[in-house]
Amino acid sequence: MVYHSAFNSVAPADIACGCGIFGPEHDITQEAIENFKANVLVKQFEMKGPGDTTMVYLTLFICKCLTELNMKKPADAKAAYNVLNVLAQQNFSAPGDAEFVLRGILAAPQDSAERDRWVNGFKMMRAEIATKLAPLVFDADGKLSKWWLMFAKYKFMGKSL
Repeated sequence: MVYHSAFNSVAPADIACGCGIFGPEHDITQEAIENFKANVLVKQFEMKGPGDTTMVYLTLFICKCLTELNMKKPADAKAAYNVLNVLAQQNFSAPGDAEFVLRGILAAPQDSAERDRWVNGFKMMRAEIATKLAPLVFDADGKLSKWWLMFAKYKFMGKSL
């Protein structure tokens, strides 16, 4: 079952490249994390609005986060946050770039200002994912959760960042 974004019917603060850039009053990063385990298993995802396009990218980023944590095996949530924060702040491809994984799914920017809005919005959301995901991937006994890391092997929609 696919979980679509509850924010498809909410006006985002901005739309860049077909993706909703939502303000802090609309926590799409939390929604992406909560729906991740169900959505990552699907091969096709029908976009029903700007919330879905944003959630698709965030789901791919969460996959990348779990892969990174699986490789680095941080000792605790603070170390996991450091790993994920570095990942979140790295340069990344954007719509319109030749290597962008969602080319053909997300619209290319009409100008450099739209590209900059997309990059800045998603840099902020990537940082929020890092902050929220780090404590979740550890069990109560302080070990990395196999129930999260097992999803590192899945490719959402057959793609990876």
